[in-house]
Amino acid sequence: MLVTIHTLQTHFAGALHVPIEINVSRGIKFHLIGMPPKLAHECRNRVYSVLKAAHWRWPGQRITINIKPQLIQHSAMLWDVPIALGILVSSGQLSCPVLDQYMFVGNMGLDGSIETIADPYNAVELARALDKKAIFLNCDKRWLPHLNYAGSLKIIRVSSFSSIVSMLNGARPLVALKGPKTKVNKISSDSVGCFSEVIGQVKLKRALEIAVAGGHHLWVEGAPGQGKTLLLRRIPSIVPPVNAQSMALFQKVHYSMCQNENNLESVRPFQWVAPQNSSSEVFGNSKQLSEIVLRAFISNSSDIDIPADLMPKCHSKIPKTTLAFGGMLVVDELLKQKETVRVGLLRELDHYQIQVFGASNPCPCGQFNTTNPCKCSAVLLENHRAKMTGALKDRFDIRIQDSKEQWGDVCPEQSTSIRNRVVTAWERQMSRQGKQNAQLTDEEILKTGCFSVPVLVKVNFECKSRGYSYRGRKQLMALCLTIMDLGGDNEITEAIVNQALELRMDAKSEQAIKKMPWVLPKVKV
Repeated sequence: MLVTIHTLQTHFAGALHVPIEINVSRGIKFHLIGMPPKLAHECRNRVYSVLKAAHWRWPGQRITINIKPQLIQHSAMLWDVPIALGILVSSGQLSCPVLDQYMFVGNMGLDGSIETIADPYNAVELARALDKKAIFLNCDKRWLPHLNYAGSLKIIRVSSFSSIVSMLNGARPLVALKGPKTKVNKISSDSVGCFSEVIGQVKLKRALEIAVAGGHHLWVEGAPGQGKTLLLRRIPSIVPPVNAQSMALFQKVHYSMCQNENNLESVRPFQWVAPQNSSSEVFGNSKQLSEIVLRAFISNSSDIDIPADLMPKCHSKIPKTTLAFGGMLVVDELLKQKETVRVGLLRELDHYQIQVFGASNPCPCGQFNTTNPCKCSAVLLENHRAKMTGALKDRFDIRIQDSKEQWGDVCPEQSTSIRNRVVTAWERQMSRQGKQNAQLTDEEILKTGCFSVPVLVKVNFECKSRGYSYRGRKQLMALCLTIMDLGGDNEITEAIVNQALELRMDAKSEQAIKKMPWVLPKVKV
């Protein structure tokens, strides 16, 4: 008898529907089509052992199992349970008229225990999208508050194969999970640290607060050992929630990547790029993968159609930029990165679906423009600063110079109080325009109605005198909106514009740097 049973296959951006056809007919062979030979042999042995241990009869006939469609061979294959059930139903040992309305997921141990699946969230969402009545799976308890219990789909958590059989033959009722009354997402600073642990750096802390609140790109330049890296690593302790318009897509991608992580909260991802990371680790070997994910985030679509040949073989092969969509990407030692990495950042800086933070030293030795003597020659200094091209520099909304003069904070502020202000400003932006200020276009910024005519005149005058590009003008106005939201104001004043200008290291400050003396290179005679 031919039966069709439904299961799925998880991948890094969701789950794929997998119908399995099972037919028991005259013959003596076992054929499993659509699975690699080694995995097929292991699956057959596990299913055989479970059925015999449970005193079921292994059909002494021709068993043909067809798995379709073309699958992602490198992802998790959770098909022991549906294959075992399909063999029982096809051989007439188990009767289930509504088998087509259920979905079964999971591998089994030899004792019939069902293993927990790594990504139950996307499994449940796929079953709901296919209009199934129930899904049978086993998941860790830490996942229970994060599953979607809305709708008519029953989520049935089972731990053994015998439990599923008892439910299907009517010996036990279908007991579905019930969702928690409330779900609170908490962000703990225990694992990432608190801003109060870094003494001083008042200007950089304020710049990070503004950048995180409005989704702006930030580049900080300063001597080593002043706390730049410490503060950048503590950014997750002050981040706001995920933007509401991209929450559905974010959860679909984020939960599929939490397989080996303890943090399942819906918080923004945080990726760190060190100088030793290669271009393939940061951007991947195929541009098509990141482009597909980018189009989905820009269009706020909850579906990502990724071809099987583009799927990463394992979680470690997923590019850092793909993992950082909807969150933050910190590029440490920006000017020491490979040229391919610096060039590749241009596209990521343009679309604002990834918030980029960059940190660099002012020179190779790191002591230029400080009280300590700089050991770099003029040639080394020029080569170092030339790596920050005009195109790259123009794409950072906030550009500041870090100095030791900022070590004067007697009572550092806790990350909790900073995040409260950030969340309040984020909520104002969501209610006003549905996205963060950095993602607004020039037309959308003007439609907010927060800029009066005198303020616009001042903005245009400052942009012209400082040599800003059109992109720089838009960045300046978006910064003004974020400062206004953090302050709880409803209109932008000239004082807010001046604060925004202080966050942008422009041509005037760079000319002052160039006039400073440096050590000339020694010329051999």
